[in-house]
Amino acid sequence: MNQNLLSLLSLLLGMVLGGQGGQGGNPFSNLFGNLLGGGSGSPGGGYGGLGNLGGGPSGSRRGGNPFGGGPVNGGQFTPGQGVSNGNALDIARSYLGINERQHGGFINRTFSQGQNRPWCADFVSTVLKQAGGSPWGHIASVRGIHDWAARNGRLTNNPRPGDVILLRGARGNLGHTGFVEKIENGYVHTIEGNTSDAVKRRRYRLDSREVQGFVSTGQHNRMIA
Repeated sequence: MNQNLLSLLSLLLGMVLGGQGGQGGNPFSNLFGNLLGGGSGSPGGGYGGLGNLGGGPSGSRRGGNPFGGGPVNGGQFTPGQGVSNGNALDIARSYLGINERQHGGFINRTFSQGQNRPWCADFVSTVLKQAGGSPWGHIASVRGIHDWAARNGRLTNNPRPGDVILLRGARGNLGHTGFVEKIENGYVHTIEGNTSDAVKRRRYRLDSREVQGFVSTGQHNRMIA
């Protein structure tokens, strides 16, 4: 099958399945780029296609995973795609949907410094670094983040978007963390890494025993600047 025929087949399949083909590096990758919903104009990329079934918005740079996972680009997850202004919440949102089952290697490389370990604190530290600088560098434990905040006057009971939530585990000890996305009607809404082995949104009552407290990150000022 020659290159022209493959390119035509790629375009037809992309249109039938809901996507417009991107400018792939070769016809074979372009074919699968259309099917998997990669980024427009990127090698192996295309709009829509089967990728939309996995949550990738039509016409966006970010495709969806047809097998139910998080965002992919030509089959390879790309961190920070779609980030508009580089604050921590926008970056955290760009990771929503990644999970250990499908993106375990990426999680280990990007968040947990190559280690196979619980990565909620790694997620928070990494996202803050990507947003311009983590005030505590890279701390891989919830207790470590709490202790840094206590030493530096950053613990707060008045959280704002972009701050960090500290959560108690089943035994009452500090066991989990994530970002405050918003406060609404007595609930704090969060974006967390390593929650059910993925990056997901959660919410908690502000007066819940599960909520230990919050750490001020300074990100709120960046978001309103």
